[in-house]
Amino acid sequence: MPADYEACKDNLDKLADWVREHPIDANRNEATTRFQLIDRLLLECLGWFPEDCTCEDRLGGTFADYTLGVEHKALVVEAKKVGIYFELPSGFSRTKCKISTLVELDKSIGDAIAQAAGYCKDRGIAFGAVCNGWQLIGFIGSRADGVAPMDGDAIVFGSLESMRANFPVFWKCFSRPGAVGFGMYQEIQPKPMAPAPAKLSEGLLRYPGFKNRNANRNLGTFLEQLEGFVLVESCG
Repeated sequence: MPADYEACKDNLDKLADWVREHPIDANRNEATTRFQLIDRLLLECLGWFPEDCTCEDRLGGTFADYTLGVEHKALVVEAKKVGIYFELPSGFSRTKCKISTLVELDKSIGDAIAQAAGYCKDRGIAFGAVCNGWQLIGFIGSRADGVAPMDGDAIVFGSLESMRANFPVFWKCFSRPGAVGFGMYQEIQPKPMAPAPAKLSEGLLRYPGFKNRNANRNLGTFLEQLEGFVLVESCG
């Protein structure tokens, strides 16, 4: 059954209400954060199914908290403890910015993104995210365009309210259908430059060419040759 956009949007409202009734506790450890917030965010608000999720995905001695995908993994999510490993400044409202800007705000944010990007690269997964339950940063973690992940842009949601207010972008980048459909590329990658207009000469047939300046003389020669051919035939 496909993920239901409207139902997931309503579930995000319910999660935001629950958080307001249960204020963010900086002492909430990572396991509790995952169980109370991140699991609900992924499954109830972004339409991922339990069978899409691999937790503590081990590779080469590293463990990615979540790898998500339908047939092939499309998204790595690294969970962080609330208020300890990274936290965006209060009032941060931009939904897209350079990763370098986030690093300037808080070095621990850069460390978290670099960790998740490493998991993406090692596993060949395109997109990565870090989440502390109520804030979410997404980025292209495995690139083939010559841009280092840390030099790229990120999609940023500083609160559950921001996710709700920008739900179409939130859904496009992180939901089950959005991530599988590479929606984050469309939000992060710059639009390709339009090709230069074609030269007018490219629309002309047989260009370049040479103008025959002696068309009348050539026509006369042809007629003379034709007349000679007719005379020879008639004599034969």
